[in-house]
Amino acid sequence: MKRTPTANPTIGSKKAPEMKESLQLTAQDLSNIRSFLLNQKSHILNRSHEFRQTQRSVRDRSMDEGDLASSQISENVSLNLLEKDRGLLYQIERALSRISLGTFGQCEACADSIGPKRLAVSPFATLCVACTEDLERSH
Repeated sequence: MKRTPTANPTIGSKKAPEMKESLQLTAQDLSNIRSFLLNQKSHILNRSHEFRQTQRSVRDRSMDEGDLASSQISENVSLNLLEKDRGLLYQIERALSRISLGTFGQCEACADSIGPKRLAVSPFATLCVACTEDLERSH
C-alpha cells in the first residue's frame, strides 16, 4: 500500500507517532511507533471480530428478499474492507517484527537509514526514499 508523505502525517484517520528531528530513531521513537502499530492491530482485529458476530446474527434471523439483498451488499462491502485490513495487518506484523529484530528504520535494499519523518508518515516503509524512487523508475 503506497502512501504519499503529507505535512500532517496520518495513517487512516489516526495520527502517526510524533518523532524527534534527527536522522536516527530514538528508543522513545520506537516505543511510540510500536504502541501505534499495536493499537492499529487491535482496531483491525476488533473490526474483524465484530464483522463475524454481525454475520452470525444476520444468518440467525429470517429475512425477506429486500433485507437479504441489503444484507448481501453490506457483507460484500465489509468483506472488501476486511481484505484491505488483512493487507494492513500484514504490514503491521512486518513492522513489529523489524522492531523486535532491531532492523526497523533500515532500508531493506541498501541498509541505509529510513528517515524518521518518512517513518512518521508510513511506519510500514521498508525502503529509503532513494531506493523507493529507483524502484518506481524501474516500473
